[in-house]
Amino acid sequence: MYTPFGVKPDIQKDWGYLHSWDTMIYSINDRTYAYPTGGPEYAQYDAWDRGPTFGSGYDVTINADLKFGTCNLNNAYKGPAADTTRTCGEADFKIDELEVWYMKSVGVMQSGDTSFVATDQEMRSVSFNAGLAIRPRMWKKCFAKSDVSSSSVDSILMNEQCRHSAPAPTITLVSLYSGARVALYNPIPFLNTKRYGPTKGIMRMSLSSGRFQFTTGYEQYSFMDNDEYGLNIGAEELKLDSKLDKLTCGNGNAFSATTYGLDCTDVGSGAVEEVERWYLVDGSVGSSECGRVCGTRGRTCRLTPRGAPRSEEHTSELQSP
Repeated sequence: MYTPFGVKPDIQKDWGYLHSWDTMIYSINDRTYAYPTGGPEYAQYDAWDRGPTFGSGYDVTINADLKFGTCNLNNAYKGPAADTTRTCGEADFKIDELEVWYMKSVGVMQSGDTSFVATDQEMRSVSFNAGLAIRPRMWKKCFAKSDVSSSSVDSILMNEQCRHSAPAPTITLVSLYSGARVALYNPIPFLNTKRYGPTKGIMRMSLSSGRFQFTTGYEQYSFMDNDEYGLNIGAEELKLDSKLDKLTCGNGNAFSATTYGLDCTDVGSGAVEEVERWYLVDGSVGSSECGRVCGTRGRTCRLTPRGAPRSEEHTSELQSP
């Protein structure tokens, strides 16, 4: 069983259900797999006094004593391995051996790029919590507010500058004068379509507390793709104004269910000190690839950017050369 969620050391707290498209149940016997496409909001259940637990109907759960487990697959988890008999043998099973492996840390920022908002370790945490496969130098900085004169800086400049770098999934980092720091991961490129971009894959994370949250509600209004905003996620639930100098936070619509207990107290609101945007290297899909994959020229191409949750589809207006 694979999970992108790390263990919170020294925090004996039940976080409940965690949202992810990328947790996985894998059968080593026949090399089949299952992903939580039937309910990503129930991907994993986190409780301090319980073993690994996956799925809305407890598709797979390990008892606290790590000696026994139960299997009730094909609830949240779908795929060839979502079969109780095939993967677990029977509904109730006895554990002979249990091992836990963790991913070794690697530097995820491009050589020569530094952040004044987040450490490399925090960027790894954002990537990890977003469900991305961690690889060396996966993020490249395309904009920093402090690199631009105050008279020239605005959201249009940031969006255009990063779009010219690569139409790819991004992390936007914001620090406030209050000391709060927040990261916003968006699997959909900012293309200035001037309409809402639907997805459940957008994540906001407090770099101060380590808590994070996904757009699991009203996904059709996940974010407004418009260069006139620095950010406009959900119903202005994370909004960065056009001059990149004020951040506001809200809850209850796109961010309808908390993950790891995140709320606006963690995120913060107020005057902005620094804004950075980073794009996923090799995470872009260019117009020529769109034409090759979808067989279209100058028409809407449905594609899944590399690095986005694997079950998400995104629509982009791309013109073939």
